[in-house]
Amino acid sequence: MTLRRWIGCLMLCVFLTGFAYAQKDFEKLSLPSDTIVAKVNEKPIYARTLDIESNLAYTLLTIKQNNENFYEILLGTEEGYDFLVRYKTIVLYKLIDSFLLIEIAKSYGINYDDADLLQYVNTFIKDILTTNQLTEEEFENYIITQGFDSLADYKEHLAFQRKVTLTNIQLMDKIIAAVPVSDAELDAYIKSNPLPTDETASVNISHILLQKEDNVNAVLSSIQAVGFEKTAQIYSRDDLTKNNAGNLGWLEKGAFPQFDVAFDHKVGDVLGPIQTQLGYHLIRINDFSGSQSGQIPYREEAKNLLSLEKKVDLWEKWLTEEFPRIKQTYPIEIYF
Repeated sequence: MTLRRWIGCLMLCVFLTGFAYAQKDFEKLSLPSDTIVAKVNEKPIYARTLDIESNLAYTLLTIKQNNENFYEILLGTEEGYDFLVRYKTIVLYKLIDSFLLIEIAKSYGINYDDADLLQYVNTFIKDILTTNQLTEEEFENYIITQGFDSLADYKEHLAFQRKVTLTNIQLMDKIIAAVPVSDAELDAYIKSNPLPTDETASVNISHILLQKEDNVNAVLSSIQAVGFEKTAQIYSRDDLTKNNAGNLGWLEKGAFPQFDVAFDHKVGDVLGPIQTQLGYHLIRINDFSGSQSGQIPYREEAKNLLSLEKKVDLWEKWLTEEFPRIKQTYPIEIYF
């Protein structure tokens, strides 16, 4: 839910109840950092982690800067309090799922050392400081404006998010490692999904749209740290694609001349910045079709596409059907 919709829903709730005022203990919103709010397979989730991942302080700060009266209403009504608690509860349930996926991954031999993750984050931040000619104190001051209490909190957040991302990728690879494609399936797929002819070269790309070229180095560093998809959600100014990993779909050669440079590169490459009338684009090449993929036999390319579709379907099925079943077999305790 966007911040605008979030505020709108809460304002509607408050107005419909006639600003029913009821002071409440804000204990749940300011628990001691070492308070255990949940356990997953006996692994504790602390209030500190919940606070960092919910980043409620930044949300409230943004509201206060834009509408101080509403900020006071939000913190001075029973409805506002309940809404904030529900928001943190939603974040907690997402944390529980992330912790559980990490536990499940261990049964597949997947485990990332926290010290290694922190070392990666330290290197990542050092690169940011060097690229932007910032001192650690200057960078920490900026981080605090984004709702984090300290640089240490921000590092913990990055390390946790990287652990979740890497674990999910490795777990997905284990679960969908072997997906057979029969000749009958392939024939049916080719018949219903003809690939572009060799005369029509196409590229599938994703992009991150920036307003200023100055932001490029920071965004490139973010791509290395948390991936293109997450970075697109955070930085892209294209509201239509940012929550879909920045995907622009298939573009025929010549349809968007500024992006034709992609045809001189390979899948996975990140290019840019490319300037257009919209701003500055960083683009990632996802796939090629037509003459660009002429080195791959038609049938083999179709088989790769069908295999990918089946793997995506299998992973989604695992998340929606198998994961909830497995979840029931793990001890989960919630204290929030």
